[in-house]
Amino acid sequence: MKLFWLIFIFFIFEVGAKPKISVIIPVYNVERFLRECLDSVLNQTFTDFEVICINDASPDRCLDILQEYADKDKRVRVISHEKNSGVYVARNTGLNAAEGEYISFCDSDDYMHPDMLKIMYTEMRRNNCDLAVCQYYSTNEFDKPTFLKNISYTVSFPKDSLLRKINNPNMFFPLWNKMYKKTAIASFRFDPQAFASDDAFFNIRTFRFVKRCIMTDAKLYGYRQNQDSITKSKSASQAQKRIGGRCKLAENICNSSYDSVPLSINQKRTICCRLAAFAAAEAVFGCFKYETVIYASKQIYDLYSKGFMDISHSEGFLRKILVASFIAIGKIRSWFKVS
Repeated sequence: MKLFWLIFIFFIFEVGAKPKISVIIPVYNVERFLRECLDSVLNQTFTDFEVICINDASPDRCLDILQEYADKDKRVRVISHEKNSGVYVARNTGLNAAEGEYISFCDSDDYMHPDMLKIMYTEMRRNNCDLAVCQYYSTNEFDKPTFLKNISYTVSFPKDSLLRKINNPNMFFPLWNKMYKKTAIASFRFDPQAFASDDAFFNIRTFRFVKRCIMTDAKLYGYRQNQDSITKSKSASQAQKRIGGRCKLAENICNSSYDSVPLSINQKRTICCRLAAFAAAEAVFGCFKYETVIYASKQIYDLYSKGFMDISHSEGFLRKILVASFIAIGKIRSWFKVS
């Protein structure tokens, strides 16, 4: 009889137990990469997690593939949007549905090292952390890294505030090379109107509530630079959205109060200059079209005219030249009141 009750109690707790980790994957138009992504997540050596896949009204066979995986593995949950709403809305949907104590994001054309969740989770638990950050491989759409099977790694603890580490791109921009404790990001959501830059603003806001962070030198994530992605599209309209997104991020940071984003004015201006340089580089090197250059000059000059930046805060000779050139174009056009 005792054995029966022990088995019964164990069953109740196991069935009702929430997963330790929620992996959130927005899915849109990635049919050729989706299986590889899902396999890399589901084949993790750590198994106590859920995978929340948000089908953002993908026009290809992504929904069929997701349903196939959900039928085979109970850890996979599929949520479908009736219309395409963008990656940030999809991530918000995932955050609202997440039941795990820890949150990881994965892009649907990328892939994870088999030990990624185990290493990140173990180190976070061992060191009582709110955030873990790993390194990553960057590959093209055809190749992928060969992950080491028996990975060795070191860990470190940032001594300064994470918000001070604005020169570390691994800390500042990506979502997918991190694991967050859910309580640290519970009140935050992405801006549905943002385009390609709200990752950074999300991190900036959440870092304020991260009491302890751990970083590892292990490369645990494979970031695929997919040329079909809207973030790589060379069309003028998509390039302008990326430029506008970066400039909006700069303005949001500069307009935020110290309580919200505890950075000094000089730090905010440095970030603003960097984002302006990215926007200018997008116009020149990514989509060199007249309308894109003019659009970027308007956006960058607007940041300058509002006092959010000056050239002295721009890092590096090329960035200084790029930003100064676009400010000059915007200023000349304003003199002649050219629309």
